[in-house]
Amino acid sequence: MKRIRYLLTTVMIGVGPGCGDSELAEPSSVEKHRTVTGPEHLPSDANVAVPGDNREKRPPCCPTVSLPEDLPPDVPILPGARPVHVGHDKSLSAIQLETTKSVEEVITFYAMELERRGWSIFHTTSALVHAKKPDKRIVQVMAAKPKNGPVGVSVFYR
Repeated sequence: MKRIRYLLTTVMIGVGPGCGDSELAEPSSVEKHRTVTGPEHLPSDANVAVPGDNREKRPPCCPTVSLPEDLPPDVPILPGARPVHVGHDKSLSAIQLETTKSVEEVITFYAMELERRGWSIFHTTSALVHAKKPDKRIVQVMAAKPKNGPVGVSVFYR
């Protein structure tokens, strides 16, 4: 639980305020991350680095973030969500997303999609989903709507 709190704090601090209008910015390279172009992980309208593209539409204050290489195929990414931060620990990884969907839509999506992908949901609230698999892997998804800006979604997995 301490690791989850630490990663959440790291992820939430790293996000910061919204970035404003889009401009062209060079994508950054992030070690141990991959760019996912397949529909199993990332929606087609997400703004992440794509092999062969030299520039992305992204404000300079918001560097390109790729999904982690260790993202299991059975951990879904919310369609239409934009990855904004990735964090790692020895035993836990975290992805911070932004979306225009409501907190309720986010939690409903993750509860249904995780279950569809073979996860056992063992705890849900209006802003949280906990799921596990028999191989002792876990996923925790939290969603929150700040006073201003898009809904933030934190996906923790190990």
